[in-house]
Amino acid sequence: MNTVGLKEPLSFGLHGQVELSVAPQQLDLEDALKVARVIHAEDNLVVDTAEKVIARLMMRDTADYLPYYIHLGTGGDYAQEGKYDAEQRVAPATTDTEIRASLIKLPIVKVDRISDNQWTYIAIAEPAQALTTSLNEMTLETFNGTLISHYVTLPEAGQVRSKRLVKTSLFYLIVRWTFTLTLA
Repeated sequence: MNTVGLKEPLSFGLHGQVELSVAPQQLDLEDALKVARVIHAEDNLVVDTAEKVIARLMMRDTADYLPYYIHLGTGGDYAQEGKYDAEQRVAPATTDTEIRASLIKLPIVKVDRISDNQWTYIAIAEPAQALTTSLNEMTLETFNGTLISHYVTLPEAGQVRSKRLVKTSLFYLIVRWTFTLTLA
């Protein structure tokens, strides 16, 4: 076989970061987005099923496989199997296929293009939505529920449990999930 001029096949990488911001509830949504302040930001895990999502999008199967929801949950300390409280942070795994403890599934309301290989999905919990004292898990999902990314908050210094974030009716919670696609 003649292999002259053949290159190694391209591989791709997908890196994500989750950012949570808040804005006062008395503002209208447009103004809230302008003045929102970041309260939490960390990298997240892209799961194995993201490969299937990208392949299906390349085949133009956008009805089912477009990213559509950011799912908020309280299962950061829950075991992958059985969904019981493990009494410590349980890191997301590449084999995850669903959120562990659902709080609310928010539709993506906006996609911002940062560059040709970087973009942000935005979902917003209105003041009366997603009220909790223990938000510590999020997933990004397609319309048909296929998982793309899973995020669990890291513990605070000296702690073993996932950091629990509070969502009250006093503010909007704005979730920005940014991805960078790389080819090698």
